[in-house]
Amino acid sequence: MAPVTTRVLVATARPYDVTLALCEAGYEVIYVGEQPAQALLAAAEQEDVAAILLPTDTGELADSGFRIIEVAGSTYADVVAQLP
Repeated sequence: MAPVTTRVLVATARPYDVTLALCEAGYEVIYVGEQPAQALLAAAEQEDVAAILLPTDTGELADSGFRIIEVAGSTYADVVAQLP
């Protein structure tokens, strides 16, 4: 039986180091770039991800990050709201 790959959604303008590290660790990365909170949640639902990774150092995503955590926190296993 093949191992199950954990799917994560990455929403950052600078995905290179983060996505590379996640891929090397065996995660399947769905990169969506910077998007409004509702679009991120829709993408996470559509892609059936286990986690949403957000930066806290950019304006819109930092502001919407708390809303995403509030809404998605009960739906997704993890919502990581701090990326470099």
